[in-house]
Amino acid sequence: MGNNKQVGKHVEGDMIQNSVVIKNTTYDELIKCLMAGDVHGAMEVMKMQEKALGVVHPNYPYYSLAIKRIGDDLVPYSKPLTKEAIEKYPPMIKGKFSFANKYKGFKNIKDLLDYSYKTQTEIEINKIELMKMICDEVDPYQGEIELLLSKTTEWKIKPKEFPEARPYKIVIEGSEISYDYILLRITRIEKNKVFLSNKEQGIDIGFNFVFDLTNKEIIMSMKLNKDIKVTKKSLLKYLRFTKGSLSKSKFSITSLEFDDVLAEGILDNFDCDSHFGNIDNEITFIEYTILIEEHYNTTIEIPRQIEKDDLEAVYYLGEALKYGEVKGTWQDITSDFVISEKSTENIKNLKDKPFDLSIVVPVKVLIFKKEFLIPKIIKTFKDAQMKDLDKIKKKVSVLEDGDTIKVTFVSKGDNQYIEKFDFEKSE
Repeated sequence: MGNNKQVGKHVEGDMIQNSVVIKNTTYDELIKCLMAGDVHGAMEVMKMQEKALGVVHPNYPYYSLAIKRIGDDLVPYSKPLTKEAIEKYPPMIKGKFSFANKYKGFKNIKDLLDYSYKTQTEIEINKIELMKMICDEVDPYQGEIELLLSKTTEWKIKPKEFPEARPYKIVIEGSEISYDYILLRITRIEKNKVFLSNKEQGIDIGFNFVFDLTNKEIIMSMKLNKDIKVTKKSLLKYLRFTKGSLSKSKFSITSLEFDDVLAEGILDNFDCDSHFGNIDNEITFIEYTILIEEHYNTTIEIPRQIEKDDLEAVYYLGEALKYGEVKGTWQDITSDFVISEKSTENIKNLKDKPFDLSIVVPVKVLIFKKEFLIPKIIKTFKDAQMKDLDKIKKKVSVLEDGDTIKVTFVSKGDNQYIEKFDFEKSE
């Protein structure tokens, strides 16, 4: 490349010494063209300037001197003119640097770079020296490097990123619940263990897997994403999937791209804590809450602390919606009867023996201070017998219409009761 040098050239004002001479009026000509609206003429003047400036480069005709803007600064640089110039005299940067003291424990740079990649952490650099080169010779224009060094206060080596997240399906054998599209990506590699997560996916469920390559084990954990408001349906799916995970069943991770199993194993180390005592109770609570919301076209805000009465009310109304009836046992029941001609006649004709007592009433269920109406409930108490029947008959004979009397029925024999629900009139 030494044979192509043109020695003794330098730019001074608008004049290039020992080379092409440019008139001192170039700037004036440029302004003149622009003022006259002669854009083409202005471009020609600028091309002439650029060409004259370019030949100043000592490695012309392979390289020319050019100017580039970096932020608010104009910086001279060596511009390759042909593909041959790049191939024959490639531009490069030569440098040397030292690492921060905290990396002294690494035997060599290969181990340090390997650690940086596996943990995806940047390597801090203490001191750095850089120099632009054209092949094996120093580039005469170091402006870019000088500007970079003057404005950069912190230097780090960024590791190569892990491969992009890939789509997988996660299935538990014997469970009806699966997650059909989970984007898993390696997050770190440590002590022969590969860690994968779907954190980048940004959904309400977080999966984490640890592939222990030494012991040939897979550890799976999952949790709800605290940064995303989880819907009750998503929560229900999560709980049902968790229940399947607790059964120590076989699970598999299948690649959706290649329809091939990435890994499979037995969930023998999975655990779950539930605020409801066990996961089945929590599943039932959320399932019934969803049923109530959908039927009454409303939203139920679940507080952090759930009172026993609210919990029982959710179970009661949810079971009523799901099954249409509720069965149980009873011992006695006390109710107020309004005296009327018909009720008086019924009591007078009542025999002192067990019978099936049916009561038809509307009911309001209170859940978290919110009322839910059941328009019609038919309550049937098996083998009911009125307590103190003779006394009751005497009382009703002297009472007037509109008066009330408290009546108690006790169970005799089969103590089963059935509540059948009619929701057709509910709003």
